[in-house]
Amino acid sequence: MNMTTRLILWMVVMAGVGFLIAGKGSYLPWGVTISGAVLGAGFGLLLALTFSRRAHRKREAKGDARRL
Repeated sequence: MNMTTRLILWMVVMAGVGFLIAGKGSYLPWGVTISGAVLGAGFGLLLALTFSRRAHRKREAKGDARRL
């Protein structure tokens, strides 16, 4: 899986999780729910970058590194 796909996947999944957690079982204003989705997308971006860099370092250690 390339880095772009990984970034999109993590951001969408974590935004969905943030949306569900922020709006779970309560009547909160939409601003709070949207903030949860945005924070989730931000954490997803950070996770995707972390895991992509880790995978790149592993490939580099094996000697078959490709450009991200």
